[in-house]
Formats: sequence, structure tokens, C-alpha cells
Amino acid sequence: MPIKTSTQEIGARPLTPIFFLIDTSGSMVNDPIEAVNAAMREAIPEIKNFAQENADSSIMINVLEFSTGIKWMSEKPINVEDFKWYDLQASGLTAMGAAFGELNNKLSRKGGFLQEHANNAPIIILLTDGAPTDNAQSELDALKENKWFSYAIKIAIELPGAIHSSLVEFVGSEEGVIPTDTNKLKKLLQVIAINSAKIGSQSSTRGKANTTATIVKPVKPEVTIPEPQPEPAPTAVSYTHLTLPTIA
Repeated sequence: MPIKTSTQEIGARPLTPIFFLIDTSGSMVNDPIEAVNAAMREAIPEIKNFAQENADSSIMINVLEFSTGIKWMSEKPINVEDFKWYDLQASGLTAMGAAFGELNNKLSRKGGFLQEHANNAPIIILLTDGAPTDNAQSELDALKENKWFSYAIKIAIELPGAIHSSLVEFVGSEEGVIPTDTNKLKKLLQVIAINSAKIGSQSSTRGKANTTATIVKPVKPEVTIPEPQPEPAPTAVSYTHLTLPTIA
């Protein structure tokens, strides 16, 4: 019997893509970007350990940084077991609209990042401390029409200076937006990254609102986790047209 390679094993499992959209504009310089780098350096090994112990799905990661321009950390999402974090540097403006447009392009099976296998709901984590310096609203409006985006589990980490209402619109709910400050950022991002991988990769058994609430609950205790909705009752079948056999 042939032995399956790791690639074959990954291909047989659904993918859980996690996309980090990280503001690397000039206002993130020093403490904020250092906290991001430290959090992710510590979170990735924990996510790797979880992935090795749980074969339900393959966790794929990519990072889109945005400042004056945009840049993916990898050409395509990388399986977390092979993913390597490269420290980000902060400078420039806040091209959030360009990031939304790029995400819209990649949330697709045709030329995008979701073309290889069956996928669980993508997980999208946005982190920013400022207002866009480009036309983010039109790009967000277009992104919201993307079916993969509407299906995605979305979380926004809001540092001082970010526009709260815009983040609520991006996420689609108040509960998925987490205000914080630089002092708390490292631990908060680490918890969200790890929880997203652990809970999101099993999200096929949960409703989207339930999943988001469960991910953010450790850092946002006031969030209420909705009760799972019962499965719809099977459609009643009428037997009035059937002729029962005669018992001798």
C-alpha cells in the first residue's frame, strides 16, 4: 500500500485560511509594530503544535501589510507547519482601501487563494490604528459583495486612532471589534491568533456568530456566546397516498 505524503494528506482535508491584514503605516512605528511582531513570533509555534495534534483541517496563513502600498508576506497562503514569520517594519501612509481591493481579488477560486481544495470559512483579522489615506469605502463596498468575504469569520483589532464605525462595518458586528492599546496589544493579538486557528478550523460545526463570539470571548468578556441554533425539523411526509399491505 502506498504511503501518503504530507501534501496528499493536506489535500484530503479542508483548508482553513487565516488572513492577517496589518497596518504598517508610520503611526505603527516602535511599540505598536514591535508588539505585533512579538505576538506573532510566539503565536505561530502554538498554532503549529495545535495543527500537528489535530488533523480535522489544514490551517493556511498569509499576511497582507498595508502602508503607502500593500505587500503579502508570501506569494500564497502557507500551511502553518511550514509558515515562517518575518518581522514587519512601519512607515508611510495607510492604504487600507488598496488592502481591501487586494483581499477582494484573492478571496476567489479563479486566480485567487481559494482555488485548490474545499475550504472552511476564511478567517480575516484586521489590525489598524488609523484612518485610511485612500478611498477605502468604495473598496470595502465592493469587498462586501464577495461571497467568500460574507461567509468569512471577521475580527478587527482597534488601536487608538482607528475609526470604530468603519471597523464595525468591515466586521459586520460590534462584537467582532476589539478596542485595545499598545500595552495590551501583544497578549491580545496572540490570544486572537491562536483562538482563531483552534476554533475557526472547527467552525463547520458552529454558526458564524457563535464562532466569532467564542474567539473573542477571552479578551472581550462582555460578549455573549449565542446558543447553538437547533437543526431544522425534517420536512413532514404525508402517507395518505400509500396503500398499506394486508396482514394475513
